[in-house]
Amino acid sequence: MPAEPAAAAAPGLSAKDLLEAAGDLRRGRCRPESARNAPLRRRAALDRAAQSFAAGVPLGDALQQQDFVATQSAGLRVGGVRDAAELRRLVEREFCDRLASAALTEVGAWSDGARAWLVLSTPALPAASGGHNRSGLVSGADPPGPEQGRAQVLELVNAARAVPRRCG
Repeated sequence: MPAEPAAAAAPGLSAKDLLEAAGDLRRGRCRPESARNAPLRRRAALDRAAQSFAAGVPLGDALQQQDFVATQSAGLRVGGVRDAAELRRLVEREFCDRLASAALTEVGAWSDGARAWLVLSTPALPAASGGHNRSGLVSGADPPGPEQGRAQVLELVNAARAVPRRCG
């Protein structure tokens, strides 16, 4: 299944345009500190989830249909723009906070030529065999050992601390 329909190659809004705008903004245009974030990695499963999201499936269900489990995700819909410059201005105005998030590192996109959808997520973790998650585990996998668990906690804390916050 292609990431976007053939009609999107004609003048209009393409998934590629939206991905390029998102990548540019993430590289520091939204916030200077976001330039240190990892670049967005495109995933075919998220392209398919974006297509389902475009068809009206709730984002969580669209991710689950792809056996894509994430601790954080965001879905964006863009439409009513005439060209790539207008698309960039709209995405910058409406979606900078999401794009600057260090935790959201994976991306997928879909376009029907007039509108485009972007799905952002944390790294995917495989679902348990049979596609069912066990309660208490995000990925459905066996719990990590103590050393791996400590490393994961440290990684998550550092990712959270990398994002500016107002506390108190």
